[in-house]
Amino acid sequence: DTITFNIPGAGPHVINLTGALPAITDTVIINGTSEPDYAGDPVVRIDGTTAGAANGLTFAAGSDKSVVRGLMITNFTGYGIQVNPGADRIRIVNNWIGTTGTGSTGVGNGNTGINIQGADTIVGGSGANDGNVITNNGNEGINITGAGATGTVIQGNIIGLDPDGSTGSGNTDVGIAVLTGAHNTIIGGTVAAERNIISNN
Repeated sequence: DTITFNIPGAGPHVINLTGALPAITDTVIINGTSEPDYAGDPVVRIDGTTAGAANGLTFAAGSDKSVVRGLMITNFTGYGIQVNPGADRIRIVNNWIGTTGTGSTGVGNGNTGINIQGADTIVGGSGANDGNVITNNGNEGINITGAGATGTVIQGNIIGLDPDGSTGSGNTDVGIAVLTGAHNTIIGGTVAAERNIISNN
């Protein structure tokens, strides 16, 4: 399944939720870059200000190989993105999590930007516009935890700074936390495009 966007007018296009989205339990590609006025930076924003107690997106068992690309995810009380145990090979690319652009404040998610408990999660990448911007969140930028969180790859992201890569207020806790049970995590790589910028956390 693929979710695409075609919202009239110029972005940003804000989708204000009035409740939590259901957990994703099937393979789905959520493609914010399909919005006609997309030009490299996300223009579709999912906002949780009026959603109550909620994560932005939750990938649950059965959602293996899902992709979320090209969204802004802001103002949720929980995690921006939660990857549950048993949700494997999830790919998270070209999203702004906790920010609406350089200079934005007060739009972070209440907990961690991305909380990973599944296997082989890919956050970012070395391709053009693969990297995520993860900042202003109330806990870690990225949290990797539990025995199911094996083989995580984190490359090409800006964590704690604005999309300009040089300013910003950071996540409240550390940029990346690799916690009990998680193993075989790769952060960065052997070429410049795979580096992460991690600052101001």
